[in-house]
Amino acid sequence: MPKRKTTFNYEWTTEFGFISKSRNGYYYALCTVCHCDMDIGGTGKIAIERQAASAKHKTNTRSAGTLSVLSYFCPSRLSQDDKIMAADLCKVFHAVKHYQSYRSVDCGVKVDKEIYSDSLIVKGATCGKTKTKALCENILAPYSVETHLEYIKEHGLPFSIATDASNKGATKCFPILLRYFHFEKGVQHVLLDFYSDNKESSKAITNQLLSKLETSGLDLNKVSAYTADNANVNYGKHNSVYQKINMAQKNVIAANCLAHILHNTTKFATAKMDIDVENIVLKVNSYFSISAKRTAQLKEFCEFVEDEVANCNLLQHVVTRWLPLLPDIDRMLNCWEVPKSYFQSIGEEESPKVLWKCFGDEGNTCESSEIYFSFLSHTLKLFSDTIERLEVKTFSITSVFKLISELKSKLDRRANYRFLALQ
Repeated sequence: MPKRKTTFNYEWTTEFGFISKSRNGYYYALCTVCHCDMDIGGTGKIAIERQAASAKHKTNTRSAGTLSVLSYFCPSRLSQDDKIMAADLCKVFHAVKHYQSYRSVDCGVKVDKEIYSDSLIVKGATCGKTKTKALCENILAPYSVETHLEYIKEHGLPFSIATDASNKGATKCFPILLRYFHFEKGVQHVLLDFYSDNKESSKAITNQLLSKLETSGLDLNKVSAYTADNANVNYGKHNSVYQKINMAQKNVIAANCLAHILHNTTKFATAKMDIDVENIVLKVNSYFSISAKRTAQLKEFCEFVEDEVANCNLLQHVVTRWLPLLPDIDRMLNCWEVPKSYFQSIGEEESPKVLWKCFGDEGNTCESSEIYFSFLSHTLKLFSDTIERLEVKTFSITSVFKLISELKSKLDRRANYRFLALQ
């Protein structure tokens, strides 16, 4: 079994005032006097002692003492190249901060050269799309991550980890996010890594998470919670990512996605209804979207019923999440008479069976369908409002408990009083 490498220890900076964290990784230390990196992965503190005892280090230490006196009376000035580089980094940081594209940085620099033509810094600035990407990925991003990691390790802070998967062709992309509490800035979020992998098994995800934490020099025992969506691969009872992490660290909390829980609650609850509302919404949109002739006829019925709200722009439902169905239901209710009149006019033989039962049948089936739609319109609003409040940028466990308790209380009151909002 290979020997575990020694990582940089911030307590060494008290004993050896000339060292600091190296940009080459956690297995190196930087000598600020000699401006060189020391490999501490194998020998650890011994490598620093050897550096301090070397003749080169002693000579540089004496020279540094003389230079420090001179620098007090003659402060150094940034060169023109340093100022230009600082301006380029400032432009890139501004673009990232405000979610702007790399192309906008290139365009902005060209505009600045026209406006501030007398500035030597602007004249020397060249921040095209390729350079902007390089500065962001190779300088700003590593510096940002390193700053957060140093603060976490320096204060021994607990942190939670979060991940998710998104498809990019045949490859899965996984971001790894850290969340911790900063004593001065409050709750902080850090994008630790963003890797691609075509494997999405619980074993592969767990190995990647533990590997990234070890590479970053973070202590697994400081992990307080694991956050992901409610897929079985993340929170299954047996062979899931959470179970595997919990085997390595017993005190990890399962911080499930509450929005996803509410989505699943409404989806499985409405599955017990006599009609499939989601299927009806999809069928209506599919029936009219594939035919320009049917859409034109639908517009004629809008004019016939003289409904100003019924503008015939039926919303297309996205099946990724269930609660976004609420706007589709509201739109359908607002123009209910339009599809009802349309399908009754073309008859049962020309209408899809599902849509005829919902709109065409003049008996109890059509009336009950409208009641179901109206019931869901009012009930889903409670869940939708709760999810919007859960999706804020910052919140605490106490506020989450309050929101879920309020939602449960509202549902209990409606059930106890048998309240059904139908209009």
